[in-house]
Amino acid sequence: MATKRRCRTLVCHEPEGGPLALANHPTDAPSLLRQYFPKGTDLSVHDEVKLQEVADSLNTRPRQTLGWKTPAEAYAETVAMTD
Repeated sequence: MATKRRCRTLVCHEPEGGPLALANHPTDAPSLLRQYFPKGTDLSVHDEVKLQEVADSLNTRPRQTLGWKTPAEAYAETVAMTD
């Protein structure tokens, strides 16, 4: 029996896509994920290690909309500003 996994997606952005944008656009996430998993892939067949590797890869990929920072860097900067 396959186990179900729940994944949360966090996309933070300002209305004009300012410095808090953590993705080019929410609809870009599926196209980025398809670089790793074809459309319709059952993610429950992949182990936690593989899914974490993909998440880490996406979170450390520089984005033009973030001034070539990674989403992880932009998130860390935003969190640091709120402390």
